[in-house]
Amino acid sequence: MSEIGKVLIVCHNMGVVVKGLERKLNEEHIVTEFTGTGVDYIEKSPSKLCIVYLTDELDGMQAYLNALMTVSETTDKGIIFLGGKREKELMAKAYPRMRITAWYDRALDMDQFAKFVKKYLEEKLLNKDKKKILIVDDDPTYAKMVREWLKEDYQVSVVVSGMQAISFLTKNMVDLILLDYEMPITNGPQVLQMLREDPRTAVIPVVFLTGVGDKESVVQVMALKPKGYILKSSGRDQIISTVKNFI
Repeated sequence: MSEIGKVLIVCHNMGVVVKGLERKLNEEHIVTEFTGTGVDYIEKSPSKLCIVYLTDELDGMQAYLNALMTVSETTDKGIIFLGGKREKELMAKAYPRMRITAWYDRALDMDQFAKFVKKYLEEKLLNKDKKKILIVDDDPTYAKMVREWLKEDYQVSVVVSGMQAISFLTKNMVDLILLDYEMPITNGPQVLQMLREDPRTAVIPVVFLTGVGDKESVVQVMALKPKGYILKSSGRDQIISTVKNFI
């Protein structure tokens, strides 16, 4: 049986738990590599998934976590954290916008975890030929809901700020952008303007996905000449239908 994919294990050292986890993943034909080669390698690694083993010494992993934040913003790699309640709380405060695929307690069932990783990588293989959509919305709960509606037919990535979208698109091309209109710091119109100023991203269709529905606001949005405009209140069927019109 050929390998399913490659994962990068991020931690301070290869302790007993991490070695056991690596062995279990290898049994599932998953290739593993370790960040012993250096923090910089996190961004360069060809792996499709990063597994991060957190310990009580979270401060000592700051360089690793900063690199993972960049990965979260600029790639579609998955990131899974293994840690305790304290580490989860600290991560939520320090990196509230990091895109996390899953969180597991350190006292995990390794067989179950290996099956989850295997399923994730298998889905990555199935999705590689699907059209790609980027959802840009500062409400991660709503963005993830829309992703669930679309992920069966498309490869969907989510970012939660305008600048994350710009960073993501420097390394990843997509076929359609669903862009929230009202966001803090860099709003939807500003993001659209930056995308149009870059020849590489100017051709990507952008559809505003927003809760702004009064007549005056709609006129202002359409003056920017996006490829489309969907009210969030339109619901699942209308969003899916609009996406199909472009892809």
